[in-house]
Parts: sequence; structure tokens; C-alpha cells
Amino acid sequence: MAEKTTNYQCPACTGPLHFSAETGKLTCEYCGSAYDVAEIEALYAQKEAEAAAAKEAADAKAEAAKADASLA
Repeated sequence: MAEKTTNYQCPACTGPLHFSAETGKLTCEYCGSAYDVAEIEALYAQKEAEAAAAKEAADAKAEAAKADASLA
């Protein structure tokens, strides 16, 4: 039994992707796009990495502003 479930959105139209046992791909019932599971997982991993980098940059900026405010 699966330990976790992940719901992916279609990169083309943001509709939900469903696994098709016939094709072995994730398909979108709205726009008809089909993607390999590995392709979607790589896309989501890239987006998560970008979000983490943006959060780190925002946190660093907030810390710098806090340090500047305490010096003033």
C-alpha cells in the first residue's frame, strides 16, 4: 500500500492529473495532455527547490533588515 499520495496539477492548464494504467502516464482530463511520471516529479522537484531558495533569500533579507534596525 502506498505510504503517501501526491496530487499533481497539469503544467498546461492546472487541471488535476490522473494516472492512466493503459498508457503508464499522468493524463489531464481537461486538456488531454499526458506526461511521464518522472517528468512531472522532476518539474515539481525543481519548483520546490526554487521555492526553498526564494524562502532562504527572503529570510536572509529579513535578518539583514532586522540587524540594520537594531544598529540604528
